[in-house]
Amino acid sequence: MQDQSADDMLKALNDEKKGVAGYVIFNNDGIPIKRDAKNISYEKSVQYAALLTDLWNTTKRDIQATSKNADNTLELIRLRTKTGVELIVAQSGDYTMVCLQNCNLKTRDDKPVGLVQGDAPKV
Repeated sequence: MQDQSADDMLKALNDEKKGVAGYVIFNNDGIPIKRDAKNISYEKSVQYAALLTDLWNTTKRDIQATSKNADNTLELIRLRTKTGVELIVAQSGDYTMVCLQNCNLKTRDDKPVGLVQGDAPKV
């Protein structure tokens, strides 16, 4: 039942939130568990998982090594690309989620700027 609730929440995130370009959930080994299949291919989700697992672990290790306060922990990584796609990475327990947000939702000459549905974000 809880899995169904999580699926409903992810669907609502994608359907109701303007600017959400997709999501990938992966485990600590960098293996994708769930993804927005409509916008992110399996190959792209594997790439995100591999690269962001390494980024997360390196950043977490560096924060712990340089912090004078032992209570400092990594909670969120937020990256914005030149193309206007923002990656928001958060970890909880054994799972990490990356949410891709399209920051180019403004219109120019009445034409939408940003991702076309079905295209993987270019980061």
